[in-house]
Amino acid sequence: MSGTDGLRSYLEASLRGFGGIGGRALAQAAVVLLLARVLGPSSYGRFVTVLAVAGFLTPLVGLGAAGVVLREESRTPGGRAGLRAAALGLWWRTLCFVVPLGGVALFFALPPSFPLRAGLFLLAAEIAASSLVDLLARGEQARGRLGRYGVAQAGLVWARLLVLVALAVGLGAHRLALWMMFYGVVGIGYAAALGFLVLRPRPERGGMSPWGLARQSWPFAAGSFGHRLQNEFNKPVLAYSGFGDVARLNVAQRAVDVVALPLLALQEALWPRLYRSGGDRRRLRRLLAALLGTAVLAGVGLRFVLAPLVPLVLGTGFAGAARLLGLLALLPLFQVLRNTSQVLAAARGRMRLVAGAAGAGAAAGVVFSLVLIPRDGSTGAVAALYGAELATFLVYAGAFFGHRNGETSG
Repeated sequence: MSGTDGLRSYLEASLRGFGGIGGRALAQAAVVLLLARVLGPSSYGRFVTVLAVAGFLTPLVGLGAAGVVLREESRTPGGRAGLRAAALGLWWRTLCFVVPLGGVALFFALPPSFPLRAGLFLLAAEIAASSLVDLLARGEQARGRLGRYGVAQAGLVWARLLVLVALAVGLGAHRLALWMMFYGVVGIGYAAALGFLVLRPRPERGGMSPWGLARQSWPFAAGSFGHRLQNEFNKPVLAYSGFGDVARLNVAQRAVDVVALPLLALQEALWPRLYRSGGDRRRLRRLLAALLGTAVLAGVGLRFVLAPLVPLVLGTGFAGAARLLGLLALLPLFQVLRNTSQVLAAARGRMRLVAGAAGAGAAAGVVFSLVLIPRDGSTGAVAALYGAELATFLVYAGAFFGHRNGETSG
């Protein structure tokens, strides 16, 4: 296959994935708009604080098994015997540990005024549903079915959106606990239905045990956990300053996610190719240049187009989110560098580097959040995001540069 044909195939796969991923982003934006406008900054801040705690604990469910499924089934159609069954076994075993851990974190980390009972249910449902949907969807991605991957991920958000619209018409803003309960129930129902559809016929068991898989998959979990921790740990810390600040920060971060949608589609189509090629440098340079250019355009759109619209759409209570969105304009650029470095390291089998970089980013995110947020509020939370991304990338850059120099001198 020529370089032109390879690039064309890559862009076609990206476009196929863009449909499902675009549908998911559209639904996510609608969910944010609906919840923010109906619940208001304070109640919405409480809602997303629970989702933030669930978000940084979810990667521990399955211990990164979805990453191994993506890598192995990208390299070999059908993957290794028993891989899918082992991944599912590891998923439910770790779920039984992570959910109680999340309950303890929610109890001790949040202010006393928090609606704990509904929050615990939402936390458990979000961890279970999100982790299972991701595991099932990654198998479709590994097989090159980017459309199915996107649809599987988007379906969860669309199902929630439809139920929340009906709830808004029937209940309005006065029952935060019911909003949490319905959001969780829909997630569990969708994950169960997707599992029924995707896992027919039932995955065959092989020689791989769930804990044997965990020995290979834990670096993927470390990478994902580090990324989630550096992005979501700021919200429970910020909650002590006020749930309204949490709501405004979350709106800004979700706006970044929506604008960076083309980047996500390009990256999700790239990962299986990098795994198959083992991280071919020539192909990587071409595609990385395209990703970085798209990230710069996304930042310009965030700063000069989307940020001024936030208070017009959500009301003056969210005016502070516009300022935060302008400050986050460079975040897509850092995310491209981090994501590409992680997959390139995994493609070359350098899983200790993945775990080390993730640990550095998570530690930096936690330390910066604890130091900067009490002093600077939401501005400190933005600074902590950048500090964590920079720490992660510097670990990768140092390792790749040192490895290259070692090859040259050798």
